Amino acid sequence: MLQKDPKAALGRICELAAISENITDLKLKSDVFHLAGLSYHETGHLENALSWYTRALDLRKAIGDQKGEAGTLNNIGLTYNDQGRYTEAIPYYNRSIAIKLELKEFKSLTATYENLGSAYQELGNYKLAME
Repeated sequence: MLQKDPKAALGRICELAAISENITDLKLKSDVFHLAGLSYHETGHLENALSWYTRALDLRKAIGDQKGEAGTLNNIGLTYNDQGRYTEAIPYYNRSIAIKLELKEFKSLTATYENLGSAYQELGNYKLAME
């Protein structure tokens, strides 16, 4: 639904996010917050996306959800990238990569490396982009 109609998805996710304030299952709550970040990101509301991603990240750290944490870190980096804030994106990509390496999440690791390389390329640091 998010890719087919991001605005409709955003409305639904916002409803769910409001309800989720009362959810005691922190994993579920972090997933909802992450989805809210995705919805805001897809509709171009990047500051709102960062806010929701940050809330998701805090919960994921608190419950020890490293896989979720790595995904949220990557998406925060992507949001900074989309704002042209490449220097701010890099630490999030690096933290995501470190976790993914530890977890042996190789499939998603390649995408995060690509995102990191793109940030370095945008900054004109072609040597690090190639690495």
